[in-house]
Amino acid sequence: MPEDVVTSIHMFLDSQQPVFVDDAAIDARQAMFIFTTNEGHTVMRSETARLLRHRDRQDLRHRDFEPLLQAIITEANPWLAHKGVVHLYAPFLPMTRVEVREFIVSRFKEYACQFRVDLTHDDDVMSFLIGEIGFDANGFTEHGLARIDEPTLLTEVKGPLQDLIEDYNNRLVKPTAIHMSMDKNNKHRVAFDVKSTLHSDSHKTQHQQQHQHQHSKADL
Repeated sequence: MPEDVVTSIHMFLDSQQPVFVDDAAIDARQAMFIFTTNEGHTVMRSETARLLRHRDRQDLRHRDFEPLLQAIITEANPWLAHKGVVHLYAPFLPMTRVEVREFIVSRFKEYACQFRVDLTHDDDVMSFLIGEIGFDANGFTEHGLARIDEPTLLTEVKGPLQDLIEDYNNRLVKPTAIHMSMDKNNKHRVAFDVKSTLHSDSHKTQHQQQHQHQHSKADL
């Protein structure tokens, strides 16, 4: 077996099963290992572009890429291709602006759940974020989802959003609705507008005590 393949899975292989990796119990005898590679990515991008000229992305099937995948793997690693170690070769299709938009929207929903806030945005924000991601001549992203998460979304949205919420929390105030738009003074920066807030219980108690104290003085 190729050395790099052995290296990638050696932590899971032990006479005692299951093994614990990152606090997760994994039994190699029942596990499915997924290996990813960039081998043949240029050819795959060209073939995807060719197919998309005549069909919708949702209509593409695994069989459309199977012969090409087999040829790529056979050339890159004949041992894997002929020993039957890999049961299925699956293509990772390059993303267009449509898939990038869907991914960013899904991330916005995750941020809203994580920070427990109603998060909305202008269309300009989405256009800006998509524009920050590189696309080739076929309209495909130059990088995968991980590069969209970081640095683009982390730098432009998640990081500043988290800082804003922490700043409010330090003042015992919880933002409940935040709207994102492009900064009027900086067209390359997202601005965050807190639309509604909720005072924490401790802040409410302190405010009520101060109000009661002032009311008592007035009675005197």
